[in-house]
Amino acid sequence: MPWIDLSEVGAVGLRAWIHGILPVLPRPTPGGNPLDRDVSHGSMEERLTALAQSLSECASDRARAHFQASEYFRENRALARRLLALEAALRTSAGAGGDDPLVRDDPEARKAARRYLPSDRP
Repeated sequence: MPWIDLSEVGAVGLRAWIHGILPVLPRPTPGGNPLDRDVSHGSMEERLTALAQSLSECASDRARAHFQASEYFRENRALARRLLALEAALRTSAGAGGDDPLVRDDPEARKAARRYLPSDRP
């Protein structure tokens, strides 16, 4: 939670809360100048500059996260299609009169085909 009631949790609870909240606090970008987050005593121009820079960093991080999520989704969809194609190839091979010569000679491949290829029995 973003707040804590010290009278309820005491020093032990405060310590646990601090250890829990620290990982979610934003950190300065590497290589850049860390912003002084407390610019409340600065001029209006300094405060607006700090706010604009923070918003820009946030938008950049968000765009990066969206891109990575879309790439992850695309790769997972391609992997699912490959698995479906492999399953169809194994079914076709099994239904066309026996095992593939590669599968027949390899006991590990036979075991994998039996394990991953769904059975036709209900």
